[in-house]
Amino acid sequence: MILRLLLASISAALVLVAAADGAPSWLAPVQISSGDRALGPELALSGAGDGLVVWDQEVGADCATSPASLSCIHIVEASSRAPRSDVWGSPLEINRPGVGSTPRGALDASGNAAIVWVHDIGLDRVLQATYRRGSTGHWPEPNDLSASVLQVRNHRIALDASGDAVAVWAQRADTTFAIDAEIRSAATGVWGAPVTLSGSGTNATGGPSLALAPDDRALVAWIEDGVVRVADGELSTGVWMPPVTLSSGAEGDPQVAVDAAGDAVVVWAGGDVVEAAFRPTGGSWAVPVQVGSVP
Repeated sequence: MILRLLLASISAALVLVAAADGAPSWLAPVQISSGDRALGPELALSGAGDGLVVWDQEVGADCATSPASLSCIHIVEASSRAPRSDVWGSPLEINRPGVGSTPRGALDASGNAAIVWVHDIGLDRVLQATYRRGSTGHWPEPNDLSASVLQVRNHRIALDASGDAVAVWAQRADTTFAIDAEIRSAATGVWGAPVTLSGSGTNATGGPSLALAPDDRALVAWIEDGVVRVADGELSTGVWMPPVTLSSGAEGDPQVAVDAAGDAVVVWAGGDVVEAAFRPTGGSWAVPVQVGSVP
């Protein structure tokens, strides 16, 4: 009886503390864009709590009906937030890349940040990137990561704990897509040359997806002629290992993820089923297993 009364008292006390502290709640939304036609916002958060949002800001009277017209200006804008702060900074103009920029951003725990987007140069496209050193640094003029190609899609960017950056994308120079990657070492402060991860003469129909492992490595997954492929890259050296084949008969866009221990998983759709492959840290890829079905 005494034990039950003691437990009841503790429970009541916990309820009172919870009531006094209040439940977590969302703050009122605030506008961080410079106008009311902000498209495709992309959010990045660091382990330290920094925040970065990037988006395509349209400016022009006919943007709603003719976004590709010369009188509709497209601006890559960004806003940052300090750790544990609820105040977003004023939007900054990063670049004016034309229609279809689809900016993506990434952060590390030191506040270093990177943004990639597709730059419209008439009939062709080029993937560009800018890298900010530290949370108080400035955004320099962009670097061209890709060559001038007909189409760029599914571009991704990530930063590791050392500030190394890796960008991956699919590009079409003629009739087929290839998967390319490029690494910026924090030690040198420059982007290396792009590396084609997919095979020559093949068509990359899905991906790429990008994830970072805690051992200075990047994992990229894509679908190439219906085959799921994964490649590992070392960020500090820029060296990529030959890709590994996980499964055939795949479609759509695969997804790759890595946990804090370095264990990796790739998941994809194959016909009417969903499949996944697992690789423990330091190990090899296991045989794919069916984990669900596609409705």
